[in-house]
Amino acid sequence: MSKNRQLDIFIPEDLHQESPTTTQVTAEGYVLNAQVFVQGGRIVYRTTLSFSDVKKFLTHTKEKPSSHEELIDDVNDLRNRYLKPKKSNELKNYIMSQPNDFILPGLTVMVDNALPFESFIPSPDTIKEIFHENDYPDLKKNPGMIKEAVERSNTPLFGQITIPFNEVGEVLVELDTGDGNHRTKAIHDIVELTGGDSSSYYIGCDFYVEPNVDKRKEMFVDLNNGTPIERSIYNILKGKDPLSIATKAIAGIDSDLHYVQHLRNGYQGYIGFSPVDNVGARSKVTLSFNILKNVISYIALDQGNAEKNFKEEFDPRGPNFERLLRFTSRYLRSIFNNLQPFSDIKGNLEKVPALRGEYVSMSGAGLYVIARVGHIGFTKNLDPEKLAEKLSTIDWLRDDSGSVFEGGILSSSGKISNTRTALDTSTISVLRELGIYKY
Repeated sequence: MSKNRQLDIFIPEDLHQESPTTTQVTAEGYVLNAQVFVQGGRIVYRTTLSFSDVKKFLTHTKEKPSSHEELIDDVNDLRNRYLKPKKSNELKNYIMSQPNDFILPGLTVMVDNALPFESFIPSPDTIKEIFHENDYPDLKKNPGMIKEAVERSNTPLFGQITIPFNEVGEVLVELDTGDGNHRTKAIHDIVELTGGDSSSYYIGCDFYVEPNVDKRKEMFVDLNNGTPIERSIYNILKGKDPLSIATKAIAGIDSDLHYVQHLRNGYQGYIGFSPVDNVGARSKVTLSFNILKNVISYIALDQGNAEKNFKEEFDPRGPNFERLLRFTSRYLRSIFNNLQPFSDIKGNLEKVPALRGEYVSMSGAGLYVIARVGHIGFTKNLDPEKLAEKLSTIDWLRDDSGSVFEGGILSSSGKISNTRTALDTSTISVLRELGIYKY
């Protein structure tokens, strides 16, 4: 037979190797043995999954995109940390190097709805007696009754849950991996390599019922409080303080009502925004989530990192919070439309690193001076568009001789300083230049 000849091989179904599984397939779905209890007010299904079942039912996150445009697209769906391949590979190698002598903590998964359940212990008759009703509450047809059944029984229930699927075998409930993202990825890889065919390839898995998507994001942060989480990712997932809520509103995360379109890829005036990365000297984005958060803090209170004071002054349900969002949105839109070099970027982010070296306004300190001028506008009820247009008449170039920023955020050697004193000095200089006297 020629070495180059390609054979068209057909593998009969009866020759396929069956993967180890802890599930049974019925007309209703995948049936799985489970212990059911209530923890923290939520239904929990405690199960065991084979590695093959993990690959079938559970997903892991992808690697952090190198493109900030992709990061922005991810933001609204982000529910877990990004995957670190090195970590998952280390886990995979650990398991495969000692398949009969590894220890792997269980997985925690969030499911959006209660699952149909058939109780064996206590028996249906016992549960019927507990309810003191003529008809046994059928937990398969009415899974919403499971919590009450557990609470009335005053003991965990043992039986079988059903993970429903459609006619093509697709699971009909949302399953989000809360704790065990890298374990899940390692298991996926092991099954790809080995088929998962080992008597040791099993793992515990707890399914927590939580219908609310935002709450599931918060649960991820709570479950991972022993592992450092990037602050910006923490704020996106769990940031419920008023300042984080305001920042997400301006960035268009969760809502488009007050968002600044210049922060969204695809807009003709896009200036580059990263929801999770910091902005470095060579970065091709203008703002990060944390810089934007500080900008809003300065506009509101003339202070940076003022989460506590912001919470006291700006209740998200109150009119002052709404007024701040309206002003900030109008002010920043006009800044990015009129002030150089923001107005010149127009989606060409290749320009950004060079512009950052040329313009004071592209630095964090420059943005904070702009924000502190905005604070005067906000507190004095000035027109945000007119104020931004007036700011655009100032020369923001670093190498401008006799710059208004010299001796403040711009040193004589052209370096940027963001100390409180430097920000104070430059803010006062700008206000004087505009004919607005703060002191």
